[in-house]
Amino acid sequence: MPDPMQKFFDATPESVGHARAFAATTLASWAWPSTSTTSGCVSQN
Repeated sequence: MPDPMQKFFDATPESVGHARAFAATTLASWAWPSTSTTSGCVSQN
């Protein structure tokens, strides 16, 4: 079963919006106080 808190996106311009939406949804589900301070929690492989 895939990890619902981990997702990979293709390296395309349109994937940027998908990745941001995924991160915002995931952080909101964790009751993260603000997505404006989350730039350090996303990693690039």
